Amino acid sequence: MPGGLAVHQFFSFERESYPASGLHLQLFFPGSLLAIHHNHIEAAESAGFRITHDSIHDYKPTIKAWYDRLVDNREEAQSLVGLEIYNRYMTFFPIAWLFFQQKEAELHRMVMEK
Repeated sequence: MPGGLAVHQFFSFERESYPASGLHLQLFFPGSLLAIHHNHIEAAESAGFRITHDSIHDYKPTIKAWYDRLVDNREEAQSLVGLEIYNRYMTFFPIAWLFFQQKEAELHRMVMEK
């Protein structure tokens, strides 16, 4: 609709070479694949949107908070999902934190106008 706004929040790779750590995502999000940031912009523009805002947000505090809560609630978590799933997430969060720390991917928030 002309004059309408859309907000698109997404994770994207920041460079062309796909990092090996992206394979780790398949354990938690099977079939998913992050796109390169410029592909999001190209898709929006080809659909007739004008990008009015594109910002990067630090996702590491969120990952750390989830990790800390999981540690603090270890017994309850293990009783709900078992040791194997608990350990899987205890591995996932530090790897995900490093993924963002090394700028392999970023959390973007894009505002578009039509």
